Amino acid sequence: MAIPAASPATRRDAVCCMTRTSRAAAAHVHCGTMSSAMDSRVGYWKSLAAYDLETAGAMLRTGRHLYVGFMCHQAVEKMLKAAWQAGHTDRIPPRTHNLERLAFEAGLIEGLPERLRRVLIELEPLNVEARYPTHRDALLKKLTKRYCTGLVGRTTRLTAWIEERL
Repeated sequence: MAIPAASPATRRDAVCCMTRTSRAAAAHVHCGTMSSAMDSRVGYWKSLAAYDLETAGAMLRTGRHLYVGFMCHQAVEKMLKAAWQAGHTDRIPPRTHNLERLAFEAGLIEGLPERLRRVLIELEPLNVEARYPTHRDALLKKLTKRYCTGLVGRTTRLTAWIEERL
């Protein structure tokens, strides 16, 4: 399965936005264009999600399977924060890594198809387990190349579903 690469513009936007806070004043110059604060905040999260999904693909190609799961979690988390941000112009997204909570607070959980909800549940532990050694060996046995290839595909479908609702 080919892993979609972020476009040069997406990578540029992610880097551009990473150098600014998403809590900036009402508007800022974004890569040479003016954007409203709302568009820039949603764009900030979307750009980071695309960057993280591309990173998951890079980790898959280099055999670093432990980080494939972690980056897939990060991509979905950031796309959910984009969805949350789209409905909350005056605040920053919740400081949580809990994907189901973010989907609920973004108003997406009710319409989320069961197959995609299972992806949220599948990704949930990969955020913590990839960073802490408690279950590392068992996790590495699970995260085979085949499994990770499928995980990136499922994550791509989930992030696309979320983006369609922005």
